[in-house]
Amino acid sequence: MTEQGVTAGLESSSDKENDTVTGTELNEKETIQEERNFSQTDVDKIVQARLEKYKKRFSDIDLNEYKTLKSAEDERELEAMKKREEFDQVLGTQKAKYEEELNTLRTELTTMKVDGTLLAAAGNRNAVNPEQVSQLLRNQVGLDETGRPVVYSADKQVVYDPDTSEPKTLESLVNEFLDENTHFVRSGARGVVSSGSQGSDLSIGNNNVADLDMNKPADRKI
Repeated sequence: MTEQGVTAGLESSSDKENDTVTGTELNEKETIQEERNFSQTDVDKIVQARLEKYKKRFSDIDLNEYKTLKSAEDERELEAMKKREEFDQVLGTQKAKYEEELNTLRTELTTMKVDGTLLAAAGNRNAVNPEQVSQLLRNQVGLDETGRPVVYSADKQVVYDPDTSEPKTLESLVNEFLDENTHFVRSGARGVVSSGSQGSDLSIGNNNVADLDMNKPADRKI
């Protein structure tokens, strides 16, 4: 075979390959073009097919029954919510009542343990007006967490007796106050002094000085 023949054969083979490649590319382009050229009818068919698929999936569900069940569930939740609100309201009322009763009991306990102790201590020291002494000292005393009457400092700290290392007693507070303010004590009468010793009872006629109230005109005349 001559060189020209070989060359001609190669060119012929190359042309065939080019024709094949060109044909394949055209087919791919036509296929892509066909895929892109969906008509509205084709789109509607696809959508309808999907709708039918979902309808078939939920065909066994009764919408009316579903609505009835949903409504009943909503009513149950609403009723439960009302009950919770009523419970919270009742609980709040009971809590307020309990706190009120607790405050009342604490007030009564304070009156008995604190005010009573101050009055008794002032009376034992023959104060002219034990009630006045009690009122003057009232803001310095109170009950601790255990319900024990104690003396408080200006910054609301419990005051301790340096001799006993125990909380200072209300009697000690009254004694110190009357020792420093002797005009609150009846003149000429000796009651229980700060050290705790008891003086002798003084009497005028048939009247005990300890029983006299200098705020009363009749007692002052005696």
